[in-house]
Amino acid sequence: MNPADRQDPVWHPLLSRQLRRAFGAGETPPEGITPLLVLVNRSYRDADGQRDMVEHSLATMTEELNTRNRELATQLERVRKQAQILQHIHDAVFAIDPQGRLFAANRATASLFSRDPAALERAALEPLVRVSEGEGTLQTILDEARQVGAWVGDLHILRPQGGGALAETTIVCQGAAHDGEAEFVAVARDVTDRRLMERQLFQSQKLEAIGQLAAGIAHEINTPAQYVADNLRFLQESFSAIAAALAHWRAGDLISPDIEEELGLYETEIPPAIRQSLDGMARVAAIVSGMRTFAHPGGGEKSLVDLNAELASTITVTRNEWKYLSEVETDFDTSLPPVPAIAGEINHVFLNIIVNAAHAIEERMKRSSDPPGHICIATRGEPDAVEIRISDNGTGIPVAIRDRVFDPFFTTKSVGRGTGQGLAIAHRLVTEKHGGTIRFEPAPPHGTTFIIRLPLALASKAAIREAA
Repeated sequence: MNPADRQDPVWHPLLSRQLRRAFGAGETPPEGITPLLVLVNRSYRDADGQRDMVEHSLATMTEELNTRNRELATQLERVRKQAQILQHIHDAVFAIDPQGRLFAANRATASLFSRDPAALERAALEPLVRVSEGEGTLQTILDEARQVGAWVGDLHILRPQGGGALAETTIVCQGAAHDGEAEFVAVARDVTDRRLMERQLFQSQKLEAIGQLAAGIAHEINTPAQYVADNLRFLQESFSAIAAALAHWRAGDLISPDIEEELGLYETEIPPAIRQSLDGMARVAAIVSGMRTFAHPGGGEKSLVDLNAELASTITVTRNEWKYLSEVETDFDTSLPPVPAIAGEINHVFLNIIVNAAHAIEERMKRSSDPPGHICIATRGEPDAVEIRISDNGTGIPVAIRDRVFDPFFTTKSVGRGTGQGLAIAHRLVTEKHGGTIRFEPAPPHGTTFIIRLPLALASKAAIREAA
């Protein structure tokens, strides 16, 4: 090959400098080592490519790390602000580990428990609270929160100086901790004063209803009292005549035909008079017993209640509201099992609905007395619940206001005849306190049917929330 035709390779700058130092600026390397130099040249260029890739990767990683650091800084700032907000809110917020110990809490938590924040760090929650009767234990509550995601209910807070508070509490399961066990976050609000006011409001509304029934109840008591008094006067007169006859008999005198006739009359009339008096006093006792049931503040815990007996008591108390307007028909399921309920509260629900039914019939009969007034009260047992249906043939509920019937203070009655709280309180008592449902439907051709369902089992908080 002609040397003039040979084309020298393009050497890497680093290799080119090394060749100049070794062979001089104008000298050409010996031809025998050219293949080796080509391999070295390629290695230099490959190294440059790899270095460029590494530098690019480092630059990309640096940018990603910077971006991630900025995101973490933003998140850290957000967490700091959230923590600051949590420290200043009035609700207690605290975290519970799988062993039931507090491991984080805001200042409101220390205030709720009346304890120093340091004393709450890693403190066991169970000695600090008391679970409401029927809820089981703290572990039961945590198990429910783990199973369904959250638990909502009341916890009684125990304070070191004695006494305590009632806290409306939500416990949310936060998934698994590092060891695979669930952790929880609780939000608690002191509702002691609010619940006391609600109880006072409920009691005031009961007394208001009783006050509106008072005149009729007095009349209901007065009627049997009058014939009891009349019968007692008759018995007094009878005893005087019988005593006189006994005096003649003891003296050995003959009893005249007139006295024998009179004694025969007393013998016929006295037993019915005694029976009537006993019946009258039993009726008075039933009315007084019903009044005492309604007027008593009652307890806050459920017990097994005979709903048929409670309905009968309510019908007795409200008799003067409906007896001049309609008849009341009962269709009670005699095999009805006892229901877990708060008797005073569920009686209050029945009273409001029956009185409203009587008033609706009265309004309709102002326009037409046909058909006669009729209220039907029926109970039925189901596999997991009891259903109570209270129907009337009154004016019915207009379509335009059906979605407002259970709203607080909504009423269609005239001033002085209702405050609009009866059905709102009834709805809250059935849904929130008993985990049941209350609804209504038209009862053609006239009137309304209210349907109440109460569960036979003690409902869980989750079921109550769903029912409400």
